[in-house]
Amino acid sequence: MTRSPEYNPGIARLKRPSRDMRVLLLHPEDTPFDRRWSASHWDLIVDLGWAGRSQYQVWTKQLACPVRALFGFADWQQDVRQIQQMLQLGNGRLVDAEGIDWWALLAPGAFQRFYEFWLLQKLAREIGTSPELYVTRAHPWTETLAKLLGTKATTLSGSPQNGFASRLRRYRTALRTLTPRQLTMIAGDKWDTDYRIRRFLATKRKSEPGAKVLLPSAYRNVSRIAVSYASLLPKKSFLLVTTRADGFLANLPRNVQAVTLAAYAQVPRIQSTEREIAALSARWKVLKENLQQAQDPALTYAAGLFADLPRALRNGLRIRDAWRKVFERESISAVLCGDENNPYTRLPVLLARKRGVWTINCSHGALDITVMLRGPCADVYLAKGEMEQDYLVEQCGVPRERIFVGAPPLECRPARESRGTDIVFFSEPYELYFGRTETFYRELLPNLCEVARKHSRKVVLKLHPFESARARSNLVDHVLAGSDRRLVEISAEPMSQRLLQRTWFGVTVESSTAVECAVAGVPCFLCGWFDLDLHAYGKQYQKFGAAQILDRHTDILRIPDSLGLAPRPEATERLHHPITPGDLKTIMQTRDIVQA
Repeated sequence: MTRSPEYNPGIARLKRPSRDMRVLLLHPEDTPFDRRWSASHWDLIVDLGWAGRSQYQVWTKQLACPVRALFGFADWQQDVRQIQQMLQLGNGRLVDAEGIDWWALLAPGAFQRFYEFWLLQKLAREIGTSPELYVTRAHPWTETLAKLLGTKATTLSGSPQNGFASRLRRYRTALRTLTPRQLTMIAGDKWDTDYRIRRFLATKRKSEPGAKVLLPSAYRNVSRIAVSYASLLPKKSFLLVTTRADGFLANLPRNVQAVTLAAYAQVPRIQSTEREIAALSARWKVLKENLQQAQDPALTYAAGLFADLPRALRNGLRIRDAWRKVFERESISAVLCGDENNPYTRLPVLLARKRGVWTINCSHGALDITVMLRGPCADVYLAKGEMEQDYLVEQCGVPRERIFVGAPPLECRPARESRGTDIVFFSEPYELYFGRTETFYRELLPNLCEVARKHSRKVVLKLHPFESARARSNLVDHVLAGSDRRLVEISAEPMSQRLLQRTWFGVTVESSTAVECAVAGVPCFLCGWFDLDLHAYGKQYQKFGAAQILDRHTDILRIPDSLGLAPRPEATERLHHPITPGDLKTIMQTRDIVQA
């Protein structure tokens, strides 16, 4: 990623004052300019959210105090090895009767929280000992940092009930913005993980003779890519088994049947599994005690992260039994998995390999760093192009001989008869990593509107499926006014050929939509100043010509001058190289394709 000349990626040591340092932790919901704390003197302000690199330079100047983000201490290439070691500290201790290591399966799901702790350790080393520590309002990271520093934190606003009030606000927001279907699905995910209720509501499927390729899925995007591969082999039978309602697709090809995993849930519970649950929970208790007694604060922290592990084991082993029943009832010849990161769709891959069933991975996104965090699971990996192959080898450590380049058929055709008419910003739920979305929109949208006005265009704010149209509309109303607001259209439509045909150029942070734009011949630009750069996705996109990284928000104004640099056909081939039905058939059924 390109950076502004004044940006120093290194972590410079702070100049120590003669007295104890006064450090302010800024809650993601607070602004640094609130008079309750901006009127005081601080030696360091640490944002527990993320506002983008350029904002911290502005805030530092305005407040006459160093302002940094916790995520600004990240250095992916160095940090990831430490995180991997932390994720492996319980390997081999919670292995079930199928040989599945449940620590290895579940622990990577806490990757972000491990990473947050690693960054807090870096911050503690930077601050030193005995600081005066303050936080604008209660935040879960505060207590951890205070322990690392050997001090206590003073909260400047809110009350002990503030945490409950915050949760209540989130619940009210969810009720206002989510559809009944989404709320039902969330309730099932949270309170009926092991299908104890949904198993009675699921439509039972009569097993049919003949070999089938299993397509496990939890999300629509995963189902789409798996089914798109299946459409290339109309004479071969496929079985789409969804762990959640969101994985269901309508209008499936004739060779693909669909069923929910709840239909295979065991009634009554299997007693041998219940004994396994008790045994693994007892082993976890011993492991947890060992971690808590260790001198390393990282191990003590890890023990606290997995307080709910017995529940995860109970639900997980019961879901494992449902997948077992799939293999018992159905004649499964291979497994084609589009999401090994999800533990519940990774389970059938692990079970298949134990049974000698051939397994293939086809990532539903452009790139997937979780392959590195969890380790390769499937026998072979389908990469959609040279870019993904390079990432799997160089970043994730997958042996090259286990990777085959071959993309599914395109939903959005690359042909463009003429330039589109709209500027499309592909938004994302930045709040998932504590991003200050309003701050980002204030930098981005006015510049997009200025370009749109100058060139007689409009701006389309294309929402991610996890974003609420109502909430984003309210935010845009707050950020823009008058003629600028009238230039912006908010769209929740899925990615489609029609949307790409109307796109003059696309803008995003690091979304895989950049690759979809490039394959369709649409120029795309990445907001590099707001990218956390934790997984090097943006760098990989730029390396293979999928997008161009913008260093500053003002660079948006110069985008029209760069449109002659649209992706060339030879470049898009490196991003999306279609597989032939013959090659896919060979990969599906031939073990000899993997070299020893």
